[in-house]
Amino acid sequence: MGFVDLFRPKWKHSDATVRATAVRNLGSEELATLEQVARNDRDADIRRIAVKKINDVDVLLDLSDSDPDDSVRELARQRGSTLILGDATSGDDELALSAVSRIADVDALATVAKSGESGSARRSALERIADAKVLADIARNASNQELQLEALGRIDDQATLRAIAMAEPERVIALAALDRVDDVEALADIARKGKNKAVRKRAKTRVHESAPEADDEAQQQAAPAQQAASVAKAAPKARKQRLSKQERSSQAREKKMQSRQLSLCRQIEAMVDDPDLLSRIDTLEEKRNAMRELEGDDHADPKLTTRFGKAMAAAEKQIARLRDALQAAEQAEAEAEAAAAQWVTMIEEVSELSAEEATRERLDAAREAFAALGALEDEERQAGLERRFERACREAEKRNREKDRAQNDAERAQQIVARAQEIASSARIERAGEKLDGLQRDLDRLGEAVDDEMRGKLEAARKALAARVAEADAKKAEREQQNEQRVQSVLDKVDKIVKGDSLRDTDRLLKDVTQALKKMGPMPSKERADELAGALEAAKTTLYNRLQELRQQEDWKRWSNVPKREALCERAEKLLELEDLGEAAKQLRQLQTDWKKVGPVPREKSDSLWERFKAACDKVRDKCSGYFAEREAERDDNLKAKEALCEQAEALSTSTEWNETAERFKELQADWKKVGPVPRKQSDAIWKRFRAACDAFFNARKSHLEERDETRVANLEKKEALCEQAEALAGSTDWDATAKKLKSLQGQWKKIGPVPRSQSDAIWKRFRGACDQFFDARQAAFEGERQHNLDAKQAICAELEALAGQGDAQGDHAAVVLEAKQRFFDIGPAPRDEQDEVWERFVKASEAVVLAHPDAFKGTELDPVGNLKKLEGAVKRAEKIVADLAQKKDEEPTISAEDDAAALAEKLRAAMASNTFAEREDPEALRARAIEDLTELAGRVARLGPMQAEQAAPLRARFDELTREFLPKPKKRKPRKRKGKGDAPKVEADAPKVEADAPKVDAPKVEADAPKADAPADAPKADAPLAAAPKADDVPVVAPPVKVAAVEKPAVVVQPEPVAPPVAVAEVTPAATPATTAAAASADDEEDPFAEDDDDQRPSTPSVEVAAVAPPSRKLSISDRLKALGSKLNKVPAPGDEQADASKDDEGSA
Repeated sequence: MGFVDLFRPKWKHSDATVRATAVRNLGSEELATLEQVARNDRDADIRRIAVKKINDVDVLLDLSDSDPDDSVRELARQRGSTLILGDATSGDDELALSAVSRIADVDALATVAKSGESGSARRSALERIADAKVLADIARNASNQELQLEALGRIDDQATLRAIAMAEPERVIALAALDRVDDVEALADIARKGKNKAVRKRAKTRVHESAPEADDEAQQQAAPAQQAASVAKAAPKARKQRLSKQERSSQAREKKMQSRQLSLCRQIEAMVDDPDLLSRIDTLEEKRNAMRELEGDDHADPKLTTRFGKAMAAAEKQIARLRDALQAAEQAEAEAEAAAAQWVTMIEEVSELSAEEATRERLDAAREAFAALGALEDEERQAGLERRFERACREAEKRNREKDRAQNDAERAQQIVARAQEIASSARIERAGEKLDGLQRDLDRLGEAVDDEMRGKLEAARKALAARVAEADAKKAEREQQNEQRVQSVLDKVDKIVKGDSLRDTDRLLKDVTQALKKMGPMPSKERADELAGALEAAKTTLYNRLQELRQQEDWKRWSNVPKREALCERAEKLLELEDLGEAAKQLRQLQTDWKKVGPVPREKSDSLWERFKAACDKVRDKCSGYFAEREAERDDNLKAKEALCEQAEALSTSTEWNETAERFKELQADWKKVGPVPRKQSDAIWKRFRAACDAFFNARKSHLEERDETRVANLEKKEALCEQAEALAGSTDWDATAKKLKSLQGQWKKIGPVPRSQSDAIWKRFRGACDQFFDARQAAFEGERQHNLDAKQAICAELEALAGQGDAQGDHAAVVLEAKQRFFDIGPAPRDEQDEVWERFVKASEAVVLAHPDAFKGTELDPVGNLKKLEGAVKRAEKIVADLAQKKDEEPTISAEDDAAALAEKLRAAMASNTFAEREDPEALRARAIEDLTELAGRVARLGPMQAEQAAPLRARFDELTREFLPKPKKRKPRKRKGKGDAPKVEADAPKVEADAPKVDAPKVEADAPKADAPADAPKADAPLAAAPKADDVPVVAPPVKVAAVEKPAVVVQPEPVAPPVAVAEVTPAATPATTAAAASADDEEDPFAEDDDDQRPSTPSVEVAAVAPPSRKLSISDRLKALGSKLNKVPAPGDEQADASKDDEGSA
């Protein structure tokens, strides 16, 4: 290999073998490379390899003329002719005509004419053929009958026509050839030897038609000679008798008359045997009339007249027979036509099949049905119909192939584009550009099957490949660096491993060095690769020498294990002297374990030591055989005990006393656990027997419980009815009415109980799918409407912002803002996650206009000065409410828990003296009313119009400070995530919950029979565990109620509304009023009828009892203090009074 070979492709290598291999690996799409090789390579064999892969006709034809080697030229010519012939026989008219014009060989033209798919190409090929033999071949073998007749019309040679008419089985072609035959002898030969019956019949008719004319001509030619002979014979007699002239004239007339009569007789007699006599009836009448004319003559011969009459009678009889035969033939033909109607119908059906319908299966079925039709009497007609049917099948197959070809071209185009994309994205990018060029040419050949999108994808693949080539270069450099680091890391381990004593590590590193040497991979430079290869070779030698040293050391270690194993052999031999057989068996097992722990010994010692140890163990095992027999007897007894338990379980397996039998099975399972192990061979069988009996009972019990639950079946029917209603509503566009109906159906669904578990998921998915379909469609409609509303509101905001920026512009600004406000309100809601933002923008824009033109808004609801005064009034009102509440709270007498009885009595008398009990209201009611007033006041403040920020800010701060203790800070609504289409209510699925009316039976699992500590090595295997206990789904779960203390802290929800969102108090624990309760309802989201816990098919959840608990910081009311004081004054409370008082106190606070 030369140095230059490193930098050029392999198909340009200096070695012919390398070039040949590279050319064989080239694809047909790499035409440029193949053409370069075929034209320029110095080796003819390599040029032939390239020629075999070239599919370009022009290149091949050029090579067939220019290549210096005869074999290469011939190969190129053959390849080019083959490709041209393939194009000429294709279904593409333009391509086929172009290919036909390039064909010079007559045989190739005949092939196109006979089997080409393009009609225009077939006719073009036929027009270029003049050879009679080739035309005859086309006339007999072409696939198109019209083309066959056209070829036949161009044949003038009588011998060729005679051969076609005699041998062609196709009736139409044979008759057409017969019509062009003029020679009588050829016609007679065809009538005798023709292959087709109809052809033979027509040839015979033509022969008979030409025969009478021949007889008349012969008679006319023979008449002068006969007359001369008669005259010569009669001359002597005439001379002798010396007849008169009149007599001689009379005799001549008589002979002439008799000659004519004789001719008529012969003609009629000849016509009697003519098979076409019926067609010559007119001729018979002409002959009859001619004879009648002759009969009136005195010179007519009566004998000939009688002869003529007999011939005519025979002819008439023959005519009658022929008519009868013709009638019978017509009747038979009618019957044959009726029989052939089915054949013709099926042929027409096949001919009318479309390209999509003409599938292989359809045509095979048609062929089978056609073959099943009854045979026709006319074998020739049947053969013709069979050929017509087969021709129709072929044409249908052709239509289907053309359709498939079009589909295949489209699919091929897709494949080419996909292949181009694959090449552009593949890891190997060598010669990828050439491959894409080949694919481009393949794509161009497909013509109309390729659209601009596919071409664009191919071009995009080219660009992607160019980017990847640059990326590949960078990755190649990175791989080279990684290979260098990998090899260097292996070399870095050598010194450490060589200095160590690990045989395993040394052997592993030697393998790593060997592997690294074999697969170094590309390196940054050849010099670096050689350097690392030399280092690896040196490391390999060093590691090998060190490995040999370590193996010698390992051999010494093996010898050190020999005394250890000999000691184990001695211990095993001493066990024979031990009397305690159980202890002997135990120590034997320990010795076997110790034997495994001792390391390996030299091979020459291994077998002898093992035989010694095994012999000692066998003797000990034989000595303990009695002990093992006792253990085996115990296992046999255990087997009998478990068989008894199996019998009891099997007797109970068919019981229908579900609860009692379940308890009994629990006892049997407990007894099973107490029984010891059984022989290993019977362990699995006895366990499976007991398990089968348990499973039989519990499965029957479960089926019984499921069958008893008839209500689930009724529930299923109800839910199916709901599903039908929901499905009927799913396509409705009456959003409001249908949503209410569906929510009503969802409420009914929740009230219906569970359904059978097997149908639970399916019925739920069916109902949920119908609901989701409607709500998805509704949400899609709402989202479009809300987006439109958002755009309209944004436009109003933009108008106001523009108005605010006009400065001192004149106009009725108040009317404009109020009108914009009304339009803003009239527009429907915007998307939920953007309605706050657009509202804030509207408020800011309105305020900007108002503050920019305050005089224009005097006296209106947007007057900044008026709104500021209203805010001042609200602050004063809040201060009064808070002050009154604080004053009444201070005036309330309080009782401390530390007060003694005397102090309590004194406070009681003071309260009674001031009539506090009769005049004062309950503090909680006062506080609730104050909160209600502050809530209403806060709503008014929130609805106030724009004001000067400098003046309004301290007032708002003061108002917030006054109400902070009573009204929680409003929570700003977070933009909620959209649910997707529809915001459909979430519907909980029917969880498979199984309730049983029988008490729970805890059937414990039976633990396995573990082998005892002193069991021999071949002790029986442990029994399998039992898991026949009833499932948790068969038992209802009951949870105790849970008391949850209420929290006093009220919750306030602020709902954004047009202009100014009012504040709504959701709930206040002490004495919640109807007003506050109503304000808690939020209009943001629609009510979700499925938001509550659905106990339909869900696992049971513990019930919750909520009891309000008084806040610990609250002071006791007077009535409560009186109850407490009474308890203290009585000194000795009744049993349970304290608890009763506590509960009452809780109820009062609630």
